[in-house]
Amino acid sequence: SKPIIDLHVGPVSIIVGFVSGILICVGTIFWALRSLRKQSVRGMLAGQINESAVSAKAKPKWMPIAMVGLLVLAVILSVLAVGLSGDAQAGSFMGSGFCVLAALLMFVYSRLKKDDEANSATDLHQLSLMSLRRNPLRSTLTVGLVAVASFLIVAVSSFRLTPTEQGTAGFGYVAQSSQPIFADLNSEEGQQELLGFSVAGEIFAMRLKPGEDASCNNLYQSTQPRVLGVPQDFINSFNDQRPSFAWGGSIAETDAEKSNPWTLLDRSYDDGAIPVIIDKNTANYSLKIFAPGGDYVVNYDSGETVTFRVVGFLSNTILQGSLLVSEENFVRAFPYLGGSRYFLIDPIENVSLLEDELGDEGFDAQSAPRLLKDFMSVQNTYLSTFQSLGALGLLLGTFGLAAVQIRNVLERKRELGLMRAVGFGKGRLAKMILIENIWLLGAGLVVGVLSALCGTLPHYLFGDASVPWGALACIFLAIFAIGLVASYLATRVLSRMNLLESLRA
Repeated sequence: SKPIIDLHVGPVSIIVGFVSGILICVGTIFWALRSLRKQSVRGMLAGQINESAVSAKAKPKWMPIAMVGLLVLAVILSVLAVGLSGDAQAGSFMGSGFCVLAALLMFVYSRLKKDDEANSATDLHQLSLMSLRRNPLRSTLTVGLVAVASFLIVAVSSFRLTPTEQGTAGFGYVAQSSQPIFADLNSEEGQQELLGFSVAGEIFAMRLKPGEDASCNNLYQSTQPRVLGVPQDFINSFNDQRPSFAWGGSIAETDAEKSNPWTLLDRSYDDGAIPVIIDKNTANYSLKIFAPGGDYVVNYDSGETVTFRVVGFLSNTILQGSLLVSEENFVRAFPYLGGSRYFLIDPIENVSLLEDELGDEGFDAQSAPRLLKDFMSVQNTYLSTFQSLGALGLLLGTFGLAAVQIRNVLERKRELGLMRAVGFGKGRLAKMILIENIWLLGAGLVVGVLSALCGTLPHYLFGDASVPWGALACIFLAIFAIGLVASYLATRVLSRMNLLESLRA
């Protein structure tokens, strides 16, 4: 059988990857070595590289202006995102969050760069802060490592989906029959004819052209998606008090079309194109249609070649996987398909009665919220995977903090030896190193989570965000605890060092 994923290797991709990798390596080496020009030759021969002297420049005057500019840009993007939808809205929210993240990291760097006027410390916390200021750039990069990972975890989690009333439009069940039903189940006469009794609620019957499932449950790209013929009473029902489906965009022009975009299906085109409404996920990922207004041509095996003109996008609804056209256009395109096989049902006390009475027609109903949840679970599964990878990266970053602290300890042997000589015990020195690591880890988590909240708060208030706060809290608490354990490694290195010998050297 043919594999789902094929390997495509070309000379251009190999050359681009090789050249970009070389340029990144050369740039990294150059950036690391350029600071050595400011070191004294005598100090380098003695193995003494004073990195704090390299970063001892005055705080750039443009940094406060840049911070204010980034925060203003973040507010502008958040305001604009409220009026957008889909990928544009998600991009605006993420851009806003990244602006806040960059501004906060600049603020952290400026605070570490600021000279302490008293230039003295009275407790271990102040000593730890003074130690972090020895190399503000390194400390800021360490905070940034944790902050970026925390930001991505929270931001990605905010795009999880949960079933809403706009996803079901108030319908309680979705049903499909294996045989066409010709009586009108939405009328009392049709119910008496088929069932022998009347049911409470509404049943909207749609004609069905069988085809491939174009929803996210299908891993393959659909070439002949199924088509549903929407009856006129279904379109008119949204002129009343019925809850509306969530819309992801349309070509509506008049006030009537904007208030009820389903009326766009009644449009007629001189070239014979059939107006169609598609769920946005189906259009984007399965059919590769990215904006309303374009045409989508389908060559069916049954012999029809139909040109569909996309007039609107639904957004995360139970109608995923189908092309929705008016019943009149359905009959014109597929005149040989009679009766109805797809049904949207208002809440009914006992839907099993319908399944029992229409069992000969293969009538099968399922909960609309459960169906929507199944559709959304695909996207949520991908997000959970990315969230797990982000948490793993953040976990590895906490061990990177321990490596940074071990290097700091090795570079500060003489300073720590002097503190040991004047009366500081190894326990107090180890506690000071631990506090430094807690400051870096805590600042990174706070900056990352705060920037993510600033970026996703409008999405949470005005969009359909569903943030799993409990799971995120457990993740960050676990990472903070593991970070403390990793920090303990640096203190173990300190406990094994003979600090007084470093003074003799």
